[in-house]
Amino acid sequence: MSKRLPTKSSSQNVQDKSLFVSDIFSSIQGEGKNLGKPSLFLRLGICNLQCTWCDTPYTWKKGQTDYKQQTIESIFKKLLNLKKESNNERVRSLKPRTSLAKQPFLPPHGIQNLVITGGEPLLQQTSLTPLLQEIFRSKEFNQKEFKKTKTSKNITVEFETNGSIPLLPAFKKAFKKQLENGTISFNISPKLKDSGNKPYKLQLYPNSILKFVYVDKNSEKLILDFLKKHQVEIAKNSKQSRGALQKQHPLAKNPPVYIMAEGTTIKEMEKKYSAILKFCMENGFQFTPRWHIYLFGNKRAT
Repeated sequence: MSKRLPTKSSSQNVQDKSLFVSDIFSSIQGEGKNLGKPSLFLRLGICNLQCTWCDTPYTWKKGQTDYKQQTIESIFKKLLNLKKESNNERVRSLKPRTSLAKQPFLPPHGIQNLVITGGEPLLQQTSLTPLLQEIFRSKEFNQKEFKKTKTSKNITVEFETNGSIPLLPAFKKAFKKQLENGTISFNISPKLKDSGNKPYKLQLYPNSILKFVYVDKNSEKLILDFLKKHQVEIAKNSKQSRGALQKQHPLAKNPPVYIMAEGTTIKEMEKKYSAILKFCMENGFQFTPRWHIYLFGNKRAT
C-alpha cells in the first residue's frame, strides 16, 4: 500500500505553510552530475513507493518514521544558518575516512546548492512552493555580483525524485523562470522491478538526468528495456518538435544516464563496480559513486 500524506485537523492553509521533514543538514552531493558539490539538504518524509533496498526507511516505513511537521519559516531559518556557518566541526565529528576534516569545508561565497530529497519530495509540492519562493527572493541566498570576480552566484535547487509524481500547474507557474533557465533541476531515479515496486508512468520534468540503481546483473536488462520502452512511447505520443521534446524530457534522445551501485557499505558497492563499469562503457552511460558512503559511512544526515 502506498504511503500518503498524514491527514491533519488543521486548515489546508496551515498545511500549505509547513512540511513533513526528516532531516536538514549540509554536506557534499554524493551522486550524479553535481558529485562533490557542497550542498544544503532538505530531506522530507513520506514516500509513495516502498523499495526493498531503501537506505532511508525512516522517511516512510511503518514503525521507523520520525519525520516532524515544521513551518516554512523555521525551515528557511535552518537552511540559512547552515549556509552561513562553517561546517568544519560537524565534519570532524563524523570522522570521515579522508583528510577532508582538515580542510575548510565552506566555500568563500557560502553553499549555493540545495538538494531536496526524501522520501518523495514532489508529494509536498504545494508546501514547497512558498519555501522556494522565499529562498529565490532572499538576498542571502542570491548574490547578484561579487566585486572581485564580477560574477553572480544564485542558489540552485535539485530535486531527487522517483519520477512518479507530475509537477502541479501551480508549481510550474510559480517557477517558470527557474525551470526554463535550469536553476531548478531534477535527478530522476526510476524504480524498476528489482526495487519491489510495480511499474509506473515516468513523468515529464525539465532539466533532468536519470540515475539507475544497479542491484545485480539482472538490472542491466531492466534498465535497457526501460529506456527503450519509454523512448518509443514518448516519440509516439508527443506532438512536439524533436528539439522541444529533448529539452522537456530526459528520455527523448541521448539522455544523461547515471548508474550507481546499490549498497550501504563500501564493500557492498565495490563488489558491483567491475560489472557497472563494463555496463557503462558498453552503453555510453556515466558511472556515479556514492561519495557520502565513502566519507561518512551510512550515517544519517550526511
